[in-house]
Amino acid sequence: MDVHGQRRQGVLGRITLAVLALLIGASAGAAGNNPFYLTTDRDEIKIMSYNVLNLFDNVHDEGKSDWTFLPINHPLKKECAKMRNPWYREACEKVDWTPERIQIKLGQIKNAISYQGPLPDILAVQEIENANITGMLAKELGYKHFLVTDSPDGRGIDVALLYNDDKIEYIEHEEIDATAALNYPVRNILLVHFRPRTGRILDVIGVYVNHWPAQMISPIKRVETARVLARAIDQQTTKVGKDNYKVIALGDFNLTQVETPNAFHHVITNPYWANAMIDIQDYSEVRRSPYRYQMPPGSYWISGIDSWRRLDRFAVSQNLVDESGMHVIYDSFRIVGPPEMTKPKAFSNRSSDFYATSIQVPDRANPMADSPKDAGYSDHFPIVMKVKFTANPNPKKPKELDETN
Repeated sequence: MDVHGQRRQGVLGRITLAVLALLIGASAGAAGNNPFYLTTDRDEIKIMSYNVLNLFDNVHDEGKSDWTFLPINHPLKKECAKMRNPWYREACEKVDWTPERIQIKLGQIKNAISYQGPLPDILAVQEIENANITGMLAKELGYKHFLVTDSPDGRGIDVALLYNDDKIEYIEHEEIDATAALNYPVRNILLVHFRPRTGRILDVIGVYVNHWPAQMISPIKRVETARVLARAIDQQTTKVGKDNYKVIALGDFNLTQVETPNAFHHVITNPYWANAMIDIQDYSEVRRSPYRYQMPPGSYWISGIDSWRRLDRFAVSQNLVDESGMHVIYDSFRIVGPPEMTKPKAFSNRSSDFYATSIQVPDRANPMADSPKDAGYSDHFPIVMKVKFTANPNPKKPKELDETN
């Protein structure tokens, strides 16, 4: 090679190194400036739950009242006129749910998930219609596998689980019917069992995807749903073995911190229950996660009372906070609410100059938008956490759960 060739090669090498440095710096900067950004090691998985708000295809499902999310010229749009609520009736009559708008909706979900970094290994979704639209979402996001329930919900909304099996092995799944116990049509709970590909071979991960009765329904119905979930956990714990069974119940529990009776306090985290669960947001606060003040205090904003609510939650078995084996990384818990997913909301009861008069809340999805900038996301923020399959080499003793912050 002549001198000019050597010089050219040297210059190209320096340019290549400079470009790589810029790319690495940009990536590190994006992660460093984003408190929601999470990556995983080979012995870790990331789990997300997201109420995506009305993810429908535009094909009518027999027996379901999915009139709102049909094309404007669909013959069944006439059913909108039968809706009693004038707000819902008007929306039903106006929404033209086209393939283009469905694609915008899918793209917005993809954007929302991207704010927490690489794709979660497991994604639990609430308010999704059927296998058709779940398959479209899986393809858009890059998931190889998905499962979806078929519940008696009148609107036709269900829950789904999307996953990639690089780090986990699918074992089995079932739908848990809560309708019979409640004598009221509610959404099924989806149970999926996985085995980790690293760590203890006897460990079984039980993921329970929930979407409990809405806030407008009596809290007693949520307590009854919680008891259905608890019975299922008891049965599976007995079958698999308490040491080996790692339970993760997640989803939109439609549960406030203050309602009474309270399905979490009185059932799910009740210390008198042999398989009492631990609320991971509470636990991360007790452990003083450094990220607890860098995210919204709740996943859902209630405008009428100007208050955050923790409708979306992770509840895990007690063996998943024991760092001597598979465990939740407590400071990985995030409510993913970056500025890009929010809009300003005026407080309804503040006019003083001494207090803020507005707050950034979830940017609710707009089904009539024809561009992403107007489409919004959901009325919920997603939540995410990491699970490590192996022991923490320097385990810390957990603080008592009733300790004040």
